[in-house]
Amino acid sequence: TFELSFTADSRVSLPVTVTIPAGQSSANFYITITANGVTDDNDSVALTATGGGYDAAAATLAVIDDVLPDVHVEASRHDVAEGETFTLHVTLGRAPRADLVAAVGCDHASLFTFPSQVTVPAGNTSVDVEVTAIDDDVPYVSQSVVFTVSAAGYEPDETYVTLADNDIPEIELTLTPATVSEGAGAQAVNARLRRVGDANSKITVRLSDDSAGDIYYPTTSIVLDKGVSMAEFTLGVVDNALAEGDRVVNVTAAIYSASCSCQAT
Repeated sequence: TFELSFTADSRVSLPVTVTIPAGQSSANFYITITANGVTDDNDSVALTATGGGYDAAAATLAVIDDVLPDVHVEASRHDVAEGETFTLHVTLGRAPRADLVAAVGCDHASLFTFPSQVTVPAGNTSVDVEVTAIDDDVPYVSQSVVFTVSAAGYEPDETYVTLADNDIPEIELTLTPATVSEGAGAQAVNARLRRVGDANSKITVRLSDDSAGDIYYPTTSIVLDKGVSMAEFTLGVVDNALAEGDRVVNVTAAIYSASCSCQAT
């Protein structure tokens, strides 16, 4: 009969003794590892068997926790404009025993500059990641952006940031005359689309209205190239031969954003 002992770990249990039958050279016994449902450190348990007039025998058991510690990531700012910088604060639920490389990702990575990896030094639980929103000259609507941080042996996390664009210019649409007859034809209205402020980027403007087909557009898409501040064109009136009385039609010019296939007024 041999006595069994092991270094303390509440998750490990085994019999106090094991007996090798006469005439046999070995015996089996079972070690039970209990899942406690909490985050623990991985452990190395030393097992020892003594007795029977033999030299002590030793073995090592690695206990790997099945509950992964969390990575938590939080943005220093959740509303960011182009050209601004903010910080992702990364916190680990358990300090690594060796330097830990964490991956940093984003679902709109082309709009920002940031490192794709960051190292948390051994024994530490936090690190900061600097992120800068790229100031380009491409107009688009505000974007909801997701940043993720993951590392081997840890549960990943994500945080959200809203990126506001500073490239959507103000535009004005002027229609002359403001009142026309239904029979005025395909060139009844002279339209002038003007960009207010700098003309430092190419923009596409989409035209629409709130009528049921009362307005005729030679084109519903007007392009103002970089350096171009104004475009002139005509709109027509559709004569539907119905006695409907006078009515007001609102014509809207909205900047089109290819990044989301949507429009911003």
